[in-house]
Formats: sequence, C-alpha cells, structure tokens
Amino acid sequence: MTIKVTENSNGTFTIDWDENDPQESIFNNWTEQDFINAIEDYLKALQKSGEIDLDYKIGESIETIEEELHHITEAESDDWEDFWGEDWGEK
Repeated sequence: MTIKVTENSNGTFTIDWDENDPQESIFNNWTEQDFINAIEDYLKALQKSGEIDLDYKIGESIETIEEELHHITEAESDDWEDFWGEDWGEK
C-alpha cells in the first residue's frame, strides 16, 4: 500500500493512491472531509497514547504568533512608508 501525499505551493495537499489496488481502492469514494477526519482521529489517538502533545504545539504556535505581532506593533510610521510607499495612508 503506497499513498502519496504532496504539499502544493499554495499550502494545500494532494493525496494520490492506486485506484485499482484492492487495498487502496477503499479511498476511491472518500471525500476531502473523510481524509481530514482520518488524520484528525489519528492525531488524537497519538495524543491520547502520549506519543505527541498537540496542546504543546498549539501553545508554542500561539506564542510565536504573539511574538510576531509584538514586532509588528512596534513598527513606526517610517517603517510603513518604507514598506508601502510614502503615500501609504492616503486614499
């Protein structure tokens, strides 16, 4: 059984399998939501068994986002002009 998962440049994923393979053909009628549910269920099972800590990763991600936002709020008007151009605030 060989299922290929490819991350696309836009951040989405493509899942490919052999539609004629007796084992892999079970995926022929799966919807996008079926794949999402299967992945979520597997991650929850890993978390329950203690193999991964999803709460830690989520907390770590939130901290990273907060740090980035803090840096953004420290930007001064000159920084915005450098990035957007001198007339960035005009309509």
